[in-house]
Amino acid sequence: MVEYKLIISFDGGGMRGLVTLYLLDYLEKEFGVDITLKAHLMGGTSTGGIIALSKIQRLSNQEIKDCYLNVGKTVMKFSCDNIVEAQTLANTQLYEQELALKFKNTKMLELGDYRKQRALVVCGSKPTGSFNKFDVTLLCNYPTISDKRKYLPKDRPIDVTVVDAIRCTSGIPLIFGPIKCIANMDVVDGGVLHNNPVNVCINEAISEWKSDNVEYIVISLGTGRAEKYKSPVLEQLKKSTVRSLKGSSQIGVSNSSEQLTLGVQVIDQLLEGTSGAHSEYLKFVDTVSKQSTFTIHPFRLDPQLQKSYFLADASDETIKAMKTDTDNYLTNPTTIETISKLKLLLHQSGFIP
Repeated sequence: MVEYKLIISFDGGGMRGLVTLYLLDYLEKEFGVDITLKAHLMGGTSTGGIIALSKIQRLSNQEIKDCYLNVGKTVMKFSCDNIVEAQTLANTQLYEQELALKFKNTKMLELGDYRKQRALVVCGSKPTGSFNKFDVTLLCNYPTISDKRKYLPKDRPIDVTVVDAIRCTSGIPLIFGPIKCIANMDVVDGGVLHNNPVNVCINEAISEWKSDNVEYIVISLGTGRAEKYKSPVLEQLKKSTVRSLKGSSQIGVSNSSEQLTLGVQVIDQLLEGTSGAHSEYLKFVDTVSKQSTFTIHPFRLDPQLQKSYFLADASDETIKAMKTDTDNYLTNPTTIETISKLKLLLHQSGFIP
């Protein structure tokens, strides 16, 4: 008899996480149930990590949206003080305070019931001061780790609070201050490595529940897809960073080179918008189609946006435009067909009435 495992993956994208929440609103109405309550594993990167952990915490879509709007209007609000005092665009201290209101001092290993629902967020880590590249690192709510895991840590979970886990996965440089949540480790926003964590989620699920009779239903929720974000300021910053990188390489300053390389990656992520997340999903589908070991049913919902909204843009105009773009996407015949197929499979597999 086939056993189905439901996996839900949430993309990164800053304030565009509202798009994901609009999608969840629609699916709840369409399915008659909050589908996140049925998932065996939910994983997210950056803003997607916030949504994944919030749903494990049993926050409603509206509660999460209210949190986003508050963060957008206060934490993301441009202030010269942020730049002068902390060299960041956002107010990191206010961000942590807002998260603490929702999660208090709860540890990741205390979040929800891992025997029913597993949750993870993606970040990058490396030993402090090393010249190594950042490795994909998972912060999760379950105490045991399969010996088949492809990512760090390999032995036991990293003991952090939920707030710290969110800081690790959503602490994009330039926007927020340095992440100092894991002892003796340098940490970077998960979006630098996997802005769409769908491949990470399915690999983790397979390592946890590998069996001949298991089939995986994978729902990948995006934050909206558009052309690359255009910003003359960021483009100029990238050019300056590349020039500095070349200079440090010529004089043999390895640590500076590593930091500048990361800076270029971060700027590329900011400029790339959401196209990278969609590319990751296409690679995932291609990999699934070429293997016959596991049965995986992939579904992707990712609205086409009229323009690429900057991940820190919380203006009323942008929020309204994102809602309009999502509503238009949900009336598209291709989208309707995708959701119908997903609904049928979820019904046949017993996840929804």
